[in-house]
Amino acid sequence: CPDCRQYYKQYRRFSQRPSGMGQIPAENTVEQEFCRLAEKMRHRRMLIAIGFLSYVCASWCLLVMLWMRMRKRG
Repeated sequence: CPDCRQYYKQYRRFSQRPSGMGQIPAENTVEQEFCRLAEKMRHRRMLIAIGFLSYVCASWCLLVMLWMRMRKRG
């Protein structure tokens, strides 16, 4: 929903800090739930990116193999 997106944007802006700093403990359950949701979203985006890159690489390899086969036939 639009309210959740706005809250998430604000959260990301404030949560981006140097990697050397530890996690800031959440003060209440709403913030804890939001942190869990944000972590799930990051994880899901990473899996989607990995899946997409795997698909692209596999397709590229297949095309190269087909091209080599056609070239070999003459």
